[in-house]
Amino acid sequence: MTVVVDVTVTAIVMNAVADVIMIVTVTVIAIIVEIGKFL
Repeated sequence: MTVVVDVTVTAIVMNAVADVIMIVTVTVIAIIVEIGKFL
């Protein structure tokens, strides 16, 4: 059971991290585009 729980938790954490990285990347790109408009 412990191994299954570990794998499940790891998968959930990896998904969460991937989501956060995606959001941060999109946000950074949006900020760069906005700054680019002003320049």
